[in-house]
Amino acid sequence: MNENPTIENLITENDVCELFGVTEESLGKIRRNSNLPYLKITRTRRIYLEQDLVDWLLKRRMIASEPEDV
Repeated sequence: MNENPTIENLITENDVCELFGVTEESLGKIRRNSNLPYLKITRTRRIYLEQDLVDWLLKRRMIASEPEDV
């Protein structure tokens, strides 16, 4: 992980929702149930470090052992 994160490495909650294709409510459930790391700015505002999201996604990467039916 980048030891010196910069402002360019920060992603807003809206951007994470768009990236994941989920609502803010769904993102909240993901955050609580899957330990998605975030930075709490205020009671209702959060931001995310790009590298935290990458690391979190890589931990959940699935490799199919057989081709999926289309």
